[in-house]
Amino acid sequence: MSPPHVPNSAFFAFALCLGLAVTSWVARASAADRADDGDELEHTTKRELTVLPTVGGTSDIGLGGGYVVSWAKVGARVEPYWWRLESTGLFTFRKDESGKLGAYYVDDYLLVDFPNVIKQRLGLKARLSFTREKALKFYGLGNAAQPDPETPRREFDYTRNHPTLRLEGEGHFLRYGRLYWGAAYTYNWFDVEPNSLLARTMRDGSPKERELLGTPQSHGVATFMQGLGWDSRDDVTSPQRGQFHDARLELSPGTETKDFRYRFARLSGSARFYVPLVPDTLSFAVRFVGDALFGEVPFYELAKYQDSYAFGGSKGVRGVPGQRYHGKLKFFSNVELRSQLLRFRAFGNSNTLGLAGFFDFGRLWADYSGSAELDGSEIGLKYGTGGGLRWAAGRSFVLRFDVAWSPDADPVGAYLAAGHTF
Repeated sequence: MSPPHVPNSAFFAFALCLGLAVTSWVARASAADRADDGDELEHTTKRELTVLPTVGGTSDIGLGGGYVVSWAKVGARVEPYWWRLESTGLFTFRKDESGKLGAYYVDDYLLVDFPNVIKQRLGLKARLSFTREKALKFYGLGNAAQPDPETPRREFDYTRNHPTLRLEGEGHFLRYGRLYWGAAYTYNWFDVEPNSLLARTMRDGSPKERELLGTPQSHGVATFMQGLGWDSRDDVTSPQRGQFHDARLELSPGTETKDFRYRFARLSGSARFYVPLVPDTLSFAVRFVGDALFGEVPFYELAKYQDSYAFGGSKGVRGVPGQRYHGKLKFFSNVELRSQLLRFRAFGNSNTLGLAGFFDFGRLWADYSGSAELDGSEIGLKYGTGGGLRWAAGRSFVLRFDVAWSPDADPVGAYLAAGHTF
């Protein structure tokens, strides 16, 4: 489906120009701040460049290729780095039930990160992205969703296209306190086949299902975020000890126009703990996440927490097929053992190879009414377990490859991504 005419494109153009202006201003401010630190700093800083072609994807979106580029300036007197530019592109392909090969997923983004605009006090970042998700799934609402096994797989699919501009700030107070704020704009358009499960549920489902799902019309969403955090990690990129907790509130005020029809809020929180078991060799990490949605919520947000998928995907409950469960209230946890086994130098950077084992679990609820029909009456935990490889290049970049099994998996889930899961 070709993109529709976007009547609010002027707003997006303005937001893009604003993001570029902010990025330019941040670059000048950061350069001035570094210059003030004198010649001594120049002898303790270096640039880390990582350029990787990638071959991979996930079991949800097929196989393909792309690139990962990370360029950062690190220093002995600053954490985690002075600045970092990161860009990742991924283009995947898979065969449909007829055996025809097609493009299923396109994702490309540019991240500009200045965590030390004011040294150890103020950080700013901007992220511009475009994503086309052709293989998004809808299997039904709630924790007890059980699709008919005789249903052709293509009837679970729909397509979502969405460019996004996100601007975020982070302030530091006391020693470990954090204050977060930001704004984002996303424009969405869809391709939903009339005989798909999503279209049928929107059209013929129960009153509760129709109320929660709405309609797949093109629209824009502007969100504004505020949050508080506590971060005592010893390293932002590859932590081995400390804690990181945050609570965030996102608001989408909406309007009476069709372009901003959704008015909703998201309250999310997480608690992360990192414990070294064998110094510089083996560590234990655990994360607990809660996510609650209120108001008139776009249907695709029901499968997500913050900007990632909760059940399925590389940052949620791994092993579960992507978007397997949809609901307004979610809880999940990730438990990992991480090792650092081999250290070497390559391309002027220090590198570390390691292994990780993990166990993820969680549950969700369609809404707050406690519907046994949609959510079941038992504990109903969903879980996945597996392991993977970790490659840390310098102090600013990690590449991971995970394989996970779950009772929901078909037969396993596989994920190639930048950065630790948490």
